[in-house]
Amino acid sequence: MDNPVGRWALTAVSQDEPRLRVDWDVEFPDGQPGIARFGEVTLPLDELLHRWLAGAEFRPVPVPAPASGLVLRIAEDTAFTESGSADVPWFDVDGVLEASAVPFAGTVTRAGYLVADGVEPRPVDGRPEVLCRVDDGDTRITDAVLADADSLVRTVSVVTDELYPSRIRYRYERI
Repeated sequence: MDNPVGRWALTAVSQDEPRLRVDWDVEFPDGQPGIARFGEVTLPLDELLHRWLAGAEFRPVPVPAPASGLVLRIAEDTAFTESGSADVPWFDVDGVLEASAVPFAGTVTRAGYLVADGVEPRPVDGRPEVLCRVDDGDTRITDAVLADADSLVRTVSVVTDELYPSRIRYRYERI
């Protein structure tokens, strides 16, 4: 990952809400109930959801639609702010899905996860390499950025009720 420090303008967004098939009658050797099938991938449900929150891609990324109106600023000290408005799907700081962006500020971790001000990040499944910015018992959300020289992708991965994954990808260009 290149350094994400700089100013980034939103250029596109895509949303993905895949369906999992879960067979609860199968038990893995470690005692985990439930085998999840996602396309050609078959894993214990807990592992599949962990990988989803970590940003794993299990199928082609949906084609993004043009979007604009937001500017993301990431400072040298890892603080970030976002400003503007855009009619794009958005999980706010509390994990509520909104029809339009509700920008917030916070910090970017070394691993590239966005954490809102005043929120204590939680490791996904106790594994510190993946951090949730929301984990309220019903909804878990990770929010990660990956930059190259001229573009940045922000991936918001969500699992609701431990069964329903969704993901929103925001593409930004350096300004």
